[in-house]
Amino acid sequence: MIPITVPQSLSKITPFVRRAEELDRIRLHHPECRVVAYYCRNYAAGIAFTIATTDDEMECLDKILAQIQPCGESVCGVFTKVESYKICRHFADSKFSKADAEDRLGHADKNVAKLFYASATFYEMLTQFHTNEDEEGGGEEEEGGGEGAMKEYGNEQEE
Repeated sequence: MIPITVPQSLSKITPFVRRAEELDRIRLHHPECRVVAYYCRNYAAGIAFTIATTDDEMECLDKILAQIQPCGESVCGVFTKVESYKICRHFADSKFSKADAEDRLGHADKNVAKLFYASATFYEMLTQFHTNEDEEGGGEEEEGGGEGAMKEYGNEQEE
């Protein structure tokens, strides 16, 4: 996908758009990246929707929505909200754990700082799963989790 130019006035959504673009580049090898990228864009669109007023801002929102639509059908058609939350949470946790392990080994450098920043972006994106009644974010627990569906989803994407 072509990178989106985010106007300065929408700088709040830039990290989410950039993380989604990064995930798009590696999604063939990691199917969960497609789910996380979808929800990063969805979160960015939700923010932009509430603050976009100028033509440039609306054009940016339109581009994000255009990227969400084809992915949304495949992601939402395969995973429940609970499964999507678990996939996104596991992804955020794994990025944070990787950065934390490097930091604890004394290997803190620019790349580790970027990884901490990216994991913070993923954790913030998880807030879209929360509702007033639902403090855990994933909604009510459903049986089975998302692993089987994830394997099916990964195989579907390779075809």
